[in-house]
Amino acid sequence: MIKKVYLIISLLFCLLILFNIASINLTANADNLDVQETLSNSSQTSSSARAMYLFDAKSNREIFSKDCNKQLALASTTKIVTAITALENYKGDLDKKIVVPSEAVGLEGTSMYIKYGEELSPRELLYGLMLPSGNDAGKALALITSKTEKDFCDLMNQTAQKAGAENSHFANSHGLDADGHYTTAKDLAKITAYALKNPIFREVVSTKNVVIEETNKYQTRYFKNKNKLLFDFEDCIGVKTGFTDNAGRCLVTATEDDNRQFICVVLNCPDMFEESSRLLTLAKENYNYHSIIDKQKCIDTINVKNGKTSTTNIYAIENFGALLTDEEFNNLKIKYNYEKEYSAPITPKDILGSIEVFIGEDLIFSTNICSIEYIKSRATRDLIQDIIDNWS
Repeated sequence: MIKKVYLIISLLFCLLILFNIASINLTANADNLDVQETLSNSSQTSSSARAMYLFDAKSNREIFSKDCNKQLALASTTKIVTAITALENYKGDLDKKIVVPSEAVGLEGTSMYIKYGEELSPRELLYGLMLPSGNDAGKALALITSKTEKDFCDLMNQTAQKAGAENSHFANSHGLDADGHYTTAKDLAKITAYALKNPIFREVVSTKNVVIEETNKYQTRYFKNKNKLLFDFEDCIGVKTGFTDNAGRCLVTATEDDNRQFICVVLNCPDMFEESSRLLTLAKENYNYHSIIDKQKCIDTINVKNGKTSTTNIYAIENFGALLTDEEFNNLKIKYNYEKEYSAPITPKDILGSIEVFIGEDLIFSTNICSIEYIKSRATRDLIQDIIDNWS
């Protein structure tokens, strides 16, 4: 009896050891899985910025992001919204001198040093806003566009919504920290893409240096753009720096070539120039535009049954191109769906088939196929109908 008890105890002890070994292995496997998942996501999520978003505005494709929907202070990158709002809502001549409202004089922070009673044009105020980042210029533009700064902020919020922003609210025109004044990296990128469609905005933010001639109250001003990447990074076209203690260092940068317009936003980023340069370089090196469907290129020649001509060429009805990595491009598949013969009559409005473009198994684009010719039928009833139509 005692031997049986010892035997049972021994078996239980062995089972306990085996269970602990299995538990250790399971834990180790789980830890390894976590590490692998972290490594696989690190290329997109690793950034020194508190929040970051980089996308191609021409294809609306997201490239990199980190906490891109987190609401944060944005410092003087606010002035992107100020500038495009003023450009869209100011009713007067941008080059006509006006007396700057006294409320704009002496505003704290960065300044273009507006003086009491000084006469400046709205265009000069725009340069003072975007190059030296004048807070006084921001308030001046708000007050010459609207009755009050609050009214102008209402316009700023409308502009942001029109640009596709969903999680932003603006409480002033200059970007100093304030309750209810915030954006997200993604929203700010969308607003910037929208603003860059305005040619005057593009001209101002891409200007490296500007001279504001002597006014009735101040000597000639010489402004240099604070955005270092405008000078140092290939294809950079602007757009705005920003800093407050609460917002940290913020930067919005845009680059543009024939087929790509990358917009990079970093918020609360201590090395904002270096980080933006790194992200933009990665995007430019790894994402290239490929023309995939050309609607002017003949897909095939098909037979026409009972037609006045026996064949016709078929074409896609739309062009299609995409921003792709080399791996995506190598996995591209194009599927053509059409018959080799159709019966007349055929018109350019007739859908004769379709084209589907896949990356792997994922459908990324589809369009229809048509002929560009009118092909009449030789069938007796159609010939009779033609005679009736021509006679009438």
